[in-house]
Amino acid sequence: MVVKRTFASSIALVDDICLQKVLVDLQFTKQRVKTMSVVTTDLERLVLSTVNKDGSIPNSRKFAQQHGLDHEKVVGTLNSLMLGAEMVQTVNKSEKVINLTKDGLKVHKDKATPEVLFFNGLPPKGEKVEKNAFKKIVGEDVEKNGFGKAKQNKWVDQEVNKEDPKNPIVHYKREVDSVVDTLLECINKLADGKELTADEFKQLKLRKFASEEYVKYY
Repeated sequence: MVVKRTFASSIALVDDICLQKVLVDLQFTKQRVKTMSVVTTDLERLVLSTVNKDGSIPNSRKFAQQHGLDHEKVVGTLNSLMLGAEMVQTVNKSEKVINLTKDGLKVHKDKATPEVLFFNGLPPKGEKVEKNAFKKIVGEDVEKNGFGKAKQNKWVDQEVNKEDPKNPIVHYKREVDSVVDTLLECINKLADGKELTADEFKQLKLRKFASEEYVKYY
């Protein structure tokens, strides 16, 4: 949203008493004067000082990010200054935003995708580990969610002993010495606010690690 100064905002970046006088002089209604006669929050002061200094806030989302603020609170403050005291003018805009999903945030927190966690939990190539023992090492979620993709990538394999058909014994083993977690690199890139390539986003979207949406801003 592009935020521009109005006549009132260009005058009114002063102390609370002066701001009240400006509003009264501009013949606002008693209710508006009562509600907006003082700028009570640091966020309101920041918005008005920025508009006064730079002439506008070109993008409310980027403004919020730059100052470590919640975008919704910034929007609420701008609406208050626009509708309540007519101190700023706004223009509604929208843009496509790519965000990490819940699963993507977990990968970022774990510092590895499930398949890499699975691989890292295995002994060196040439050795193997029994399935139930492996679960105790990495946890059931990693064992369940990591094996399929790790095997698809040809990183790991399993051996199944069916001497007892009712209770087959499964062992996991590595097929390669090391792996690179390329998806984690993309997730870290997105978490750092960097732009993804179309192919990088496609890969994250396929794994439901990222999604896109249109976000409104001023």
